[in-house]
Amino acid sequence: LLVLFNGCATEYTQLGFTEKEGQELKSRDIFPLGAQKMRSEGLSISEMEEWNNAGFGPYGTIDWREKNFTPREAADWKKVGFSSSEALLWRNDNFSPLEASHWKDSGFSIHEAQSWRKAGFSASNAKVWKGFGFSISKAKFWRKAGFSASNAKVWKGFGFSISKAKFWRKAGFSASDAIWKDSGFSIHEAQPWRKAGFSASNAKAWKGFGFSISIAKSWRKAGFSASNAKAWKDSGFLPSVAKAWKNARISLSEAKHFKNKCPKGIDSNPFTLVGNPYQLKGYCMNLKIGLVGLLQMISRNSALVKVFEPNWLAFLDTGKEKLKTNGLGLVPLRMVYFKGVYKYVDVMGSLHIVPDMVPIR
Repeated sequence: LLVLFNGCATEYTQLGFTEKEGQELKSRDIFPLGAQKMRSEGLSISEMEEWNNAGFGPYGTIDWREKNFTPREAADWKKVGFSSSEALLWRNDNFSPLEASHWKDSGFSIHEAQSWRKAGFSASNAKVWKGFGFSISKAKFWRKAGFSASNAKVWKGFGFSISKAKFWRKAGFSASDAIWKDSGFSIHEAQPWRKAGFSASNAKAWKGFGFSISIAKSWRKAGFSASNAKAWKDSGFLPSVAKAWKNARISLSEAKHFKNKCPKGIDSNPFTLVGNPYQLKGYCMNLKIGLVGLLQMISRNSALVKVFEPNWLAFLDTGKEKLKTNGLGLVPLRMVYFKGVYKYVDVMGSLHIVPDMVPIR
């Protein structure tokens, strides 16, 4: 207690109390100077006792009393951690000590608490709605529509307005199901698409371009988006073939141009893939670095060359064009077509069989 006590009756009388009052104050353990301070503020001995019993010293008594709190009221507010000034503000807005404590502990200022409470929310409910990012007005509308804070968060997270969420829920859809319905799918259509790993927006795109689930899966597995897959498909390419052209860093327009010149399609390294020069016929290749090394000129338009990344030998025939090299002995070359094999015997008498390729433009 802040109230100082003890003293003798003479000390009280020296401060203006009668001997009887001094004995009464002493019996109630109210210190003489404290009693004098409280009397100067107009407190009777019985009031001093009430405040003293409520746990307040003279200065605390005067502080709370001048703000029109009774001892019991002051004790209740002090018990839940409020100063007299804070308690006055909350009480003036008609909050009880316990109610004010709940709002304050939930992180609300008095003005926020007043607004949320006016909208019909308790401190615990308001804390949840506010924690999910809802303003008072939005929380009020979602709650009025019959949604809890957690449900409203889910529907809102899927991009639904209150009215749409209410509509789909009334029709028996959860938020995750409703997003499919809003994308043009029945629940029966949505299930296999979702099972195949498509989101509602992706499934909508694939379906919109006319793809079945199985075909969409094939194109997606090949690394294509719905729009790109449609472009390649409409140009007559299968997923695996389109993937090969794409992996060879050939655009669709180039692939369409080269397609008829490459009966077997294209691969980044068909020689390694096939493993047999005889089986290369019909394939095309996009050389990674656009250069081959000149090993030996055979004629003005043909030569043995070394293909880089990875390294292997080939016969290059430029047809009617003269074979040109740069200053480093390298032949600028990009797209080639394998027309068969080329055989030659080296100086040691060994027979070599290498791919026979021609440039294509």
